[in-house]
Amino acid sequence: MPLYQLLCLTAHYAEYNFIRDLVRSTAMHVMDRGGVVRDLDYWGPRALPQRMRRHGAWHNVSDYWTMHFDASPATLKSLNTTLRADPRVVRWSMIKLGHRPEDIQTFEEMTIKRPDSDKLKAQLANEVVKKAVPNPLGGPYVEEIGIAMSSLSIPKSP
Repeated sequence: MPLYQLLCLTAHYAEYNFIRDLVRSTAMHVMDRGGVVRDLDYWGPRALPQRMRRHGAWHNVSDYWTMHFDASPATLKSLNTTLRADPRVVRWSMIKLGHRPEDIQTFEEMTIKRPDSDKLKAQLANEVVKKAVPNPLGGPYVEEIGIAMSSLSIPKSP
């Protein structure tokens, strides 16, 4: 079963019970259909980027929460239908993170780290580059020329 992430924006209520019931019913919906809920995160109330209208009401503030879960495509479709009909839900989005656990990497694992240019320049300043030069008269004669890397300029990365 593929791993999905659900980001849900719910209508902000003074009592936490409405959100707790929505999260519980969403998780139970997935588990009743053979899925596995891996993680639940509550991000708290936040101002919406713009005023949103859902189920005849305008919303300026919403409670954000995420859920990571494994589920079949049929479960995903029924969950979409359930969230669409629920008046507590303002917006939601589901993203497929991967099909197998091996496919899923954290952001740190996917990031390619560039070496610090100042550190690289300092390392190169201590090294001498050897360049092979063929003998103009022919034969196996090769000369090594030392180039001081400290004289070269390395542009800084943006």
